[in-house]
Amino acid sequence: MINKKEEQLVLVEGEAGTGKTVLTSSTFYDLLSQAYEDSMIDTSALSAYLLVNHDEPLNVYASMTSQLGYGSIVFKPQEFINSHEPDHSVDIIFVDEAHLLMKKGRMGMKPEQLKAITDRAKVVVLMFDRYQILRKQQYVEPDYISDLIERAKAQGNYIPMTNQLRMKCATTTMEWIDSITKKKEITKLSKDSKGYEIKVFDTPEELQKAIKDKVEKAKALDDITMKSAKDSKKLEEYQKQKADELSRLIATYDWPYSDDKKVRPASPQEYWEVQIPHDGKTWTLPWNYELINNDPAFKGLSRSEKMRLKAQDWAEQEHTINEVGSIFTVQGFDLAYAGLIIGPSVSYDPIEKKVKINPKLKCDDTMKGKITLPDGSKKDVGEFLGLNEFRVLMTRGSKGLYIYACDDELRKKIKDSIND
Repeated sequence: MINKKEEQLVLVEGEAGTGKTVLTSSTFYDLLSQAYEDSMIDTSALSAYLLVNHDEPLNVYASMTSQLGYGSIVFKPQEFINSHEPDHSVDIIFVDEAHLLMKKGRMGMKPEQLKAITDRAKVVVLMFDRYQILRKQQYVEPDYISDLIERAKAQGNYIPMTNQLRMKCATTTMEWIDSITKKKEITKLSKDSKGYEIKVFDTPEELQKAIKDKVEKAKALDDITMKSAKDSKKLEEYQKQKADELSRLIATYDWPYSDDKKVRPASPQEYWEVQIPHDGKTWTLPWNYELINNDPAFKGLSRSEKMRLKAQDWAEQEHTINEVGSIFTVQGFDLAYAGLIIGPSVSYDPIEKKVKINPKLKCDDTMKGKITLPDGSKKDVGEFLGLNEFRVLMTRGSKGLYIYACDDELRKKIKDSIND
């Protein structure tokens, strides 16, 4: 901006947990601060916006910028596009999780969001991860991604991020996850040298108990206990354990859900929920946001109390220990321990020795089926999207990954791979 360069594309590419969101927020706020302090930038003319796809981080960013006096500068992509003209009048736009931008609208009518955004700004900064594309409308061919990279490189604006910052694990553990979610092969995994925990459970009840135990032990560390630490090492140990409060159950999108209040599950089902029949019984737990929206215990809350809860990230709300988070709720969020329920859409073929994805078992139509490519041909992207969802969920836990797989063969194979 200082050099008055326009039509600049900055591409920051990295997989989940490499620090893209942290880089986005810190750089964005540093730029805003500099605009008020540095005379090299005309502060009266600077216009900077942050575009965020998910409600949870959007609420957090919007609240912070408002408290800092910057006004309304955080938007969802389409909201920003609708409210600004395509005249390159905006100085700079940061797009967090740019892989979620739509190539088409849900009805195929809206223009490509990336082009619409670049038409409105002098500089666009994209945080991009090709392995987090989750909907048909977001799918792009590899050549499209290569073109973006080459464009950014030509301007000296390509920034690859490769270091895993979320998961406190050894390289061997990350390679094990890579093998499962990229090559569909389950390899042997030795004990993690950094203490990252991976466990497989035989029932969903056992998985739920393990996650609840982590949370309860963390909650038991009250201020008195923390202050009783006799040295800095013990205090650090307490602080690390306290972080386990952000441990939650999450699952692949293999059970029905609707956020439309007019559409409710068939009676006698009270909630949209994850249901797993096993050993002559059925384990159930509500999907995310079902309790606060539909549980009688929350009916008595005042509007301000509900707004306070909804302003928090899903996993930060205490009652969500009794819910299951979906990919669209936890994408981009760090958990301490992720209790992953791998639904029936993911299985293991012991003959082919491969992980299998069955998109037909997905309960979101945007995650399965065919798309029309620019040349008019059709391509089924369901397996690609299913593997991406699987990968994102496998990388949510910073300290550990606890697993229950509905498919017996998959559960057995993963369990054997880590026990050996």
